[in-house]
Amino acid sequence: MILDCGLIDAGFEDDYFTWYRDNLWQRLDRVLYSSSWPNLFNSTRTKHLPRTCSDHSPLLISVSHSIPKSTPSFRFMKMLSSHHLFRETIENSWTPPLGSYGLLNLQQNLLHLKQHLKGWNKTVFGNIFDAIAQVEAVVKIKEQIFDSCPFEVGQDERSRRTGAVARRGAGVGIVSVGGFREE
Repeated sequence: MILDCGLIDAGFEDDYFTWYRDNLWQRLDRVLYSSSWPNLFNSTRTKHLPRTCSDHSPLLISVSHSIPKSTPSFRFMKMLSSHHLFRETIENSWTPPLGSYGLLNLQQNLLHLKQHLKGWNKTVFGNIFDAIAQVEAVVKIKEQIFDSCPFEVGQDERSRRTGAVARRGAGVGIVSVGGFREE
């Protein structure tokens, strides 16, 4: 009958049964949608919650319209060129022509260079965004400790101390957070 009406059962998570009375368990409650629903919401999830005040389980419906994630594009960061092996890395990754000429050869070399730099970046610098997040977390903790001090400190002293923490990289070994963010 559900299919005759052109409806689709959304499925469920957790317990199969949604209703209980006198030792009889049934799945009476369900979420149905039309064939045009997935065009609006590409993810619909139904969760059967525990029964509390009724013999029916409440249904929690989660819908989302998520855009599929694409692979992140390569971004050249200024810090790459400051490394002492940068020029050598570029020279080693630039290959001689492979039977192609002109712009096609340039395109192939640039693609090869991109792949080479992505790998080199990970091995030499690691994940800089994680490093930045760690430094920012340490700075935040130190600011909270500083704010909770029972003694009065002037605003100039606070600015001086906070700036010193940021310049030192909060003890994580990063000298300049700002240099990492340049694209």
